Amino acid sequence: MEETQKEAWERVNPEPIGGGGQSYVYKVRTPKRSKQRVGTLAIVNSHEPISTQEVAAKKMRNRQYVEALKDFIRPDLPEELGAMKEFELRDDPEQSLQRLKQEIAVLDQGKPGLPKLLGYNVHERWMVTEFFANGTLEDHILEYRGNARIALKAFRSVVATVAELHKEDIVHRDIKPANIFIGKEHELILGDFGLVYVPNSGKTRVTKLTGETVGAGDFVPPVTWRGMGTRPEVVTPNFDVYMLGKVLWCMVAGKSKLEREFWDYPEYDLTKLFPSDPDMHMINVILKNSVVVKQGDCLRSAVDLLTVVDSNLETLKRGGQLLLAGIPRICRICGVGHYARQYFLKDTPNYNLRLWNSGGANDTSTVGIEFWECDTCHHVELFRANPRQ
Repeated sequence: MEETQKEAWERVNPEPIGGGGQSYVYKVRTPKRSKQRVGTLAIVNSHEPISTQEVAAKKMRNRQYVEALKDFIRPDLPEELGAMKEFELRDDPEQSLQRLKQEIAVLDQGKPGLPKLLGYNVHERWMVTEFFANGTLEDHILEYRGNARIALKAFRSVVATVAELHKEDIVHRDIKPANIFIGKEHELILGDFGLVYVPNSGKTRVTKLTGETVGAGDFVPPVTWRGMGTRPEVVTPNFDVYMLGKVLWCMVAGKSKLEREFWDYPEYDLTKLFPSDPDMHMINVILKNSVVVKQGDCLRSAVDLLTVVDSNLETLKRGGQLLLAGIPRICRICGVGHYARQYFLKDTPNYNLRLWNSGGANDTSTVGIEFWECDTCHHVELFRANPRQ
């Protein structure tokens, strides 16, 4: 994409709609829409003010004027808007320039799940991406609260996007609900690549200012991770996996942030917050492998995370459940009751089922089994007992 002139993009409002210490974001009109408004305004200004009665009487003569006025004052269409990010000149102009170059390099590839790059000018330190009228995931965080299936399905699209980046060793490093936008069909779009790490992008590091914290404070991995201080020396893909795990928790919990790695604390544990939904245990399995204190316990990249997410989604699609101790199992017959393990003899969880192989009295096999019975319709299921129990 060629560089464009900044003046071609008309600001809708003088105040920024977002930004931080490194840049500010403004809502702008596309050059095509801006040029159109200039033309229609010229038509409007070329006519003398007329009354409503005169418009009705001279409809044909004034149609051009009326249509021009309507077009000028109408709301802008989504495709006629953009979000312009202007980078600030701080103590290190080279750092600001490097941030912009890396963000453009990633977005200019036009990968699915990322904002479309509409224009930029490296010399003037600005870029324009598509504008998302529906806001961010942070604005819609309550839509997924308490529904593990819907949240996991929506979350998968973000994981798939990050997985494609990780295949090229690109690390976002600033994943949080405020940086995930809601697209036209309510799809999730990952934006704000101001802290992105692009391999072989030059010697200048985008976090070299003294005391500058990398990533979103409430979502960044703990300092216990190797190299994760105020100036990380090693940037690895599982940095993003940690942040993605926190995003998933926020979606299901309906809250803006998760304190540190406390997802299994009673006040944060989704299986405690939503005890009637056994699917919450699947979410906890993902959190157990992402939001962790030790970096070595985290999945290596979003590619591995995507495999786990897809496996759980397939289980949910087929109506399956995790068969782990402590997980409530809804009856697959009545859909109301829960299965409970039956103890026909005190403290005896496993029993033997004798099978006759050919009908002979002594030609038998014995299999250890467990009995599970629904507490409502009394449907019974049998499972082969774990030989280690």
